Amino acid sequence: MGSKGDGDMKEVLYPQIETIEKPKEKITPKEFMKRWGQGIKDITPSQMNIINIQGNVLVIVGIIIGLCVTFNGTWWLFIILLGSLFITFMALLGSIQKQLILNEFKRATQGGIK
Repeated sequence: MGSKGDGDMKEVLYPQIETIEKPKEKITPKEFMKRWGQGIKDITPSQMNIINIQGNVLVIVGIIIGLCVTFNGTWWLFIILLGSLFITFMALLGSIQKQLILNEFKRATQGGIK
Protein backbone atom coordinates (compact mmCIF):
# COMPACT_ATOMS: atom_id res chain seq x y z
CA MET A 1 0.00 0.00 0.00
CA GLY A 2 2.96 2.33 0.41
CA SER A 3 4.40 2.74 -3.09
CA LYS A 4 4.92 6.17 -4.62
CA GLY A 5 2.05 7.63 -6.60
CA ASP A 6 -0.68 5.80 -4.68
CA GLY A 7 -2.26 9.05 -3.47
CA ASP A 8 -3.49 9.69 -0.01
CA MET A 9 -6.26 7.83 1.81
CA LYS A 10 -8.83 10.59 1.20
CA GLU A 11 -8.45 10.09 -2.55
CA VAL A 12 -8.99 6.36 -2.06
CA LEU A 13 -12.11 6.68 0.07
CA TYR A 14 -13.69 9.79 -1.44
CA PRO A 15 -12.81 10.29 -5.12
CA GLN A 16 -14.26 13.33 -6.86
CA ILE A 17 -17.69 12.46 -8.22
CA GLU A 18 -19.35 14.81 -10.66
CA THR A 19 -22.95 15.66 -9.82
CA ILE A 20 -25.53 17.57 -11.77
CA GLU A 21 -27.63 20.07 -9.84
CA LYS A 22 -31.29 19.71 -10.68
CA PRO A 23 -34.13 21.89 -9.51
CA LYS A 24 -36.18 20.40 -6.68
CA GLU A 25 -39.15 18.57 -8.08
CA LYS A 26 -41.75 16.29 -6.60
CA ILE A 27 -41.66 12.76 -7.96
CA THR A 28 -44.05 9.88 -7.56
CA PRO A 29 -43.03 6.68 -5.76
CA LYS A 30 -43.04 4.88 -9.12
CA GLU A 31 -40.66 7.46 -10.63
CA PHE A 32 -38.46 7.26 -7.51
CA MET A 33 -38.16 3.48 -7.83
CA LYS A 34 -37.36 3.81 -11.54
CA ARG A 35 -34.58 6.34 -10.86
CA TRP A 36 -33.27 4.34 -7.91
CA GLY A 37 -33.10 1.17 -10.01
CA GLN A 38 -31.23 3.01 -12.77
CA GLY A 39 -28.81 4.42 -10.20
CA ILE A 40 -28.10 0.94 -8.83
CA LYS A 41 -27.41 -0.32 -12.37
CA ASP A 42 -25.01 2.56 -13.07
CA ILE A 43 -22.83 2.15 -9.97
CA THR A 44 -19.16 1.70 -10.83
CA PRO A 45 -16.78 -0.91 -9.37
CA SER A 46 -14.89 1.91 -7.66
CA GLN A 47 -18.06 3.17 -5.96
CA MET A 48 -18.97 -0.37 -4.86
CA ASN A 49 -15.49 -0.81 -3.42
CA ILE A 50 -15.68 2.48 -1.50
CA ILE A 51 -18.98 1.36 0.04
CA ASN A 52 -17.31 -1.95 0.96
CA ILE A 53 -14.39 -0.12 2.63
CA GLN A 54 -16.72 2.10 4.65
CA GLY A 55 -18.79 -0.92 5.71
CA ASN A 56 -15.68 -2.81 6.83
CA VAL A 57 -14.53 0.16 8.92
CA LEU A 58 -17.95 0.30 10.58
CA VAL A 59 -17.87 -3.44 11.33
CA ILE A 60 -14.36 -3.16 12.81
CA VAL A 61 -15.52 -0.35 15.11
CA GLY A 62 -18.43 -2.53 16.25
CA ILE A 63 -16.17 -5.52 16.87
CA ILE A 64 -13.76 -3.39 18.92
CA ILE A 65 -16.66 -2.09 21.03
CA GLY A 66 -17.83 -5.68 21.46
CA LEU A 67 -14.34 -6.72 22.57
CA CYS A 68 -14.30 -3.97 25.19
CA VAL A 69 -17.72 -5.01 26.50
CA THR A 70 -16.96 -8.75 26.67
CA PHE A 71 -13.39 -8.52 27.99
CA ASN A 72 -14.32 -9.31 31.60
CA GLY A 73 -17.49 -11.24 30.81
CA THR A 74 -17.91 -14.11 28.44
CA TRP A 75 -14.46 -15.30 27.41
CA TRP A 76 -15.71 -17.47 24.52
CA LEU A 77 -17.44 -14.50 22.88
CA PHE A 78 -14.22 -12.49 23.26
CA ILE A 79 -12.31 -15.20 21.36
CA ILE A 80 -14.92 -15.28 18.59
CA LEU A 81 -14.77 -11.49 18.25
CA LEU A 82 -10.97 -11.59 18.04
CA GLY A 83 -11.21 -14.03 15.15
CA SER A 84 -13.79 -11.94 13.34
CA LEU A 85 -11.69 -8.80 13.91
CA PHE A 86 -8.76 -10.47 12.14
CA ILE A 87 -10.90 -11.64 9.21
CA THR A 88 -12.63 -8.26 8.80
CA PHE A 89 -9.31 -6.41 8.98
CA MET A 90 -7.88 -8.61 6.22
CA ALA A 91 -11.00 -7.92 4.10
CA LEU A 92 -10.48 -4.18 4.70
CA LEU A 93 -6.85 -4.36 3.58
CA GLY A 94 -7.87 -6.26 0.44
CA SER A 95 -10.52 -3.66 -0.39
CA ILE A 96 -8.06 -0.78 0.11
CA GLN A 97 -5.53 -2.49 -2.16
CA LYS A 98 -8.23 -3.05 -4.77
CA GLN A 99 -9.24 0.62 -4.59
CA LEU A 100 -5.63 1.72 -5.05
CA ILE A 101 -5.38 -0.47 -8.16
CA LEU A 102 -8.67 0.91 -9.50
CA ASN A 103 -7.43 4.48 -8.93
CA GLU A 104 -4.15 3.69 -10.70
CA PHE A 105 -6.05 2.17 -13.62
CA LYS A 106 -8.30 5.24 -13.79
CA ARG A 107 -5.28 7.55 -13.86
CA ALA A 108 -3.64 5.43 -16.58
CA THR A 109 -6.71 5.54 -18.80
CA GLN A 110 -7.21 9.29 -18.31
CA GLY A 111 -3.78 10.50 -19.26
CA GLY A 112 -0.95 8.15 -18.53
CA ILE A 113 1.01 7.08 -15.49
CA LYS A 114 3.63 9.45 -14.11
